[in-house]
Amino acid sequence: MKLEKLLSQHKTALIKRWFDEVVRTYPVGTAKFLKQQKDPFANPVGRTTLNGLEALFDVLTTGMDREAINSFWIPLSAFARFRTLPLHRPPPSFCSSSRSSGKPSAKNFRIRR
Repeated sequence: MKLEKLLSQHKTALIKRWFDEVVRTYPVGTAKFLKQQKDPFANPVGRTTLNGLEALFDVLTTGMDREAINSFWIPLSAFARFRTLPLHRPPPSFCSSSRSSGKPSAKNFRIRR
């Protein structure tokens, strides 16, 4: 049996596992949301990630020509853009407070320019 055929037979399970592994790289609360929320409008990151993984799977497992690969560029590039977004708070030098307590509040929070 050819590898492509074997992979294609297990496509759904493989993509689900791949999606689970990608989602595990996010913080716990975000990962839970990405896995549970199925509505693409409420969860565009999850939907785009899944679409990107499906497109990447198809590109890797089929002998596609250049034109076919180009048709997968949109979901793949959207997936890559989501993965490059920072998932952490801005560095302390970006924000400051007028008090020396180090804990900004709504009253004393300002953005440096």
